[in-house]
Amino acid sequence: MNKEQAERLIKFLAAVKTRPAIHIGRYDDHRAVQIFLSAVYSTCQISTKFDYEPFQAVVERRGWTPTGEGLAPSMREAGLSDEQIVIEMIDMHIEAYKQIFQLN
Repeated sequence: MNKEQAERLIKFLAAVKTRPAIHIGRYDDHRAVQIFLSAVYSTCQISTKFDYEPFQAVVERRGWTPTGEGLAPSMREAGLSDEQIVIEMIDMHIEAYKQIFQLN
């Protein structure tokens, strides 16, 4: 994946964030959001060969605790609504891709 493709990916994720129901489904289906974002990651990783460390760093920096059920339980415990959880998950991926591809 080159820089131009990475920029398009980030624009796509920003568009998903504004209307997630079109791409992912219901706000309260956090597993669907995780699957969607994992599929995006897997597709990018196949062509670029980067690891998951940048994503882990973003999660830690934002103070979330992954569980066997993903990140949604800790986000819900912190008081985020379903919509806020979806937006936060997408924002974390955008931030990680910006780091991976050195975009601002």
